[in-house]
Amino acid sequence: MVVTVVGETTRICKICGIEKPIDDFPKIHEYRGRSCKKCYYTRHKDSIAEYGKLYYVENRESEIEKAKQRYLKNRDELLLKLHNRRFSEEFIELYKQREKEGSERKRKINLETYGTACSPEFTAYMRTLQRQKRAVNKRTTGYVYPLELREKRKLHYLDLRKQALEYYGGKCECCGESRYEMLTFDHIQGNGHNTDKRGVKLVYDAIKEYKEQGYPNEKYRILCWNCNTARGFYGYCPHNRKLDKGAKITQSKKRKLEVIEAYGGKCVLCGETHWEFLTIDHINGGGSEHRRNIGATTIYIWLKKQGYPQKEYRLLCANCNCSDKRNKWTREVR
Repeated sequence: MVVTVVGETTRICKICGIEKPIDDFPKIHEYRGRSCKKCYYTRHKDSIAEYGKLYYVENRESEIEKAKQRYLKNRDELLLKLHNRRFSEEFIELYKQREKEGSERKRKINLETYGTACSPEFTAYMRTLQRQKRAVNKRTTGYVYPLELREKRKLHYLDLRKQALEYYGGKCECCGESRYEMLTFDHIQGNGHNTDKRGVKLVYDAIKEYKEQGYPNEKYRILCWNCNTARGFYGYCPHNRKLDKGAKITQSKKRKLEVIEAYGGKCVLCGETHWEFLTIDHINGGGSEHRRNIGATTIYIWLKKQGYPQKEYRLLCANCNCSDKRNKWTREVR
């Protein structure tokens, strides 16, 4: 026998004490526990789930068929509801949290198993994808990385290099030069060419060294290109060492002085006259390829044999040469 109460539209939940519409209460409890659906299912969640599993196992085929019919009947409504749920702020935050927890769990397992954050299989897979992507970019644009990524990498490197230069004083320790494009990191202990610490790697290592040991440290310091190249090639810088007039002039030094005199004796851009700083610049570029083509012959011997051509070559100091060629993009970005 079913008993109904005519005219009742709301009811107070016995558990939460909130007055709710009659539809929010389960029908089987209309005249018993008087708890709303939310409170009822929260309190009996485990028993309801267990009962649901047993019922599904016993009636699996019929339940699957019912689910298919419900989906076909309400397909558009269900898809719209799912779409709205997936793009709701609550779902996005939940998805991010679950993704973060899953990543941390995988990372912990990989660290315990392989000693790295990624498994060898995943690392090999990602490297394969990167090689394929770089190959496609090389074929289509002529560059390994697309223009947007190259510009982003340049800006990132520029910010890192400025940060590193600020850590180490922001000026040449020998002559006081402070222009950004004229400065470089010097390996205090030498052997800079024998290490792989160049470019971005050098900047990262300089920052790491500063954060671990501060400054001054025993590994890096800031020098301008002039002072750095002079110390690297000749073992001294003319800013803090006077020229010994009685010193023996070697054959290589004699050739260089002849070339310097033939090309004006000073840097065409800044007027620098110290011979230790001066070098020959290929105006149209291609200096590395030219040196490979002439083989064992030095550029100074080759220029002398050619009669010191003036249109394609000029005299620059290391500061102007390196800042003009190697750091050209930094001025464009700035």
